[in-house]
Amino acid sequence: MTTKRAFLLAGCSAVVLLAMLLALPSIGARAAPQHQVPYPDGEARYFEDTQHVVRGPFLEFFDTRGGLRIFGYPQTALFYDPHDGFWVQYFDYARMEWHPENLDPYRVQLSLLGDILGHSQPPGSGLPRSPLDTSGRVFEETGHWVPGIFLQFFNQNGGLEIFGYPVSDLHEEEDRLVQYFQRMRMEWHPERPPSDQVALGALGLDALQELPIPLSALDEERRDALMSMEPSAAPLRVWVGVRDAVTTQEAAQTIVVYATDAQGTPLADATVTVTLYYPSGAVPYSFTPTDQQGISRASLVIQPTDPGRRVVVEAIVEHSGAMVEVETFFTPWW
Repeated sequence: MTTKRAFLLAGCSAVVLLAMLLALPSIGARAAPQHQVPYPDGEARYFEDTQHVVRGPFLEFFDTRGGLRIFGYPQTALFYDPHDGFWVQYFDYARMEWHPENLDPYRVQLSLLGDILGHSQPPGSGLPRSPLDTSGRVFEETGHWVPGIFLQFFNQNGGLEIFGYPVSDLHEEEDRLVQYFQRMRMEWHPERPPSDQVALGALGLDALQELPIPLSALDEERRDALMSMEPSAAPLRVWVGVRDAVTTQEAAQTIVVYATDAQGTPLADATVTVTLYYPSGAVPYSFTPTDQQGISRASLVIQPTDPGRRVVVEAIVEHSGAMVEVETFFTPWW
């Protein structure tokens, strides 16, 4: 059997936890259903590399939209996400969602992981646009320029349906040129043959590190690793997320704080304090205690600030004598 891929356990860090907490609709999708709709049965395929099965509409979408090259291997089982009201499944490069309320062919959507994980940037914040690359394109919807080599991959592999709009400029990340789209991350690998120099980054795996996943959806190795954690090592796990990674001036910003114990059980009645750090100074807020789902949220009006300057969001959560501090950020624009 092929060796399974390594799994890095997620700790308490400054991450954007919107996938499970904010019902952000995918492009072309309507509001999530208010009750659990059964997932349709259908043809199934077992992937030995990760010991997961893909079935029904997800398998059809997988086979007709590029297969392993575009999605990679399944990294979780199919499971129902009660926060968003979708059936979902994680792959190396993406997350699929089942939207039965949509008409065909829009019932399978890819999650907006580029937005959810906080990779949106204002236009002009990456590498300068090359005047020699006349084959690139500016997407007016987000203001980002996509270089020709990425644009060719975009056009040849599903366009907006698969990638969504660009949400960042081309920039360097861990010594690699990358660009984030709403649903995917493209990477340039100049060391490869010319026909294989554009590849997709493991955004689905990144989401697995950052977002809470039910143990039942994980393979045996990952489940055992999580269950072997000593409760005293992390008695309180906390995430903080923002609805909009990039906002307009003086807009309403929704901030969500999510708290669990070491085993991932939501914690109610945890005390939550949130502070927004503007370039001009700090503004504290007292949030309501976490509810039965471990969630505390509030919508705040953003104070006027310099466009393009990050506003750091700090959340401090206390429960049963334990305290955790986490951070994320958003960027006000024009």
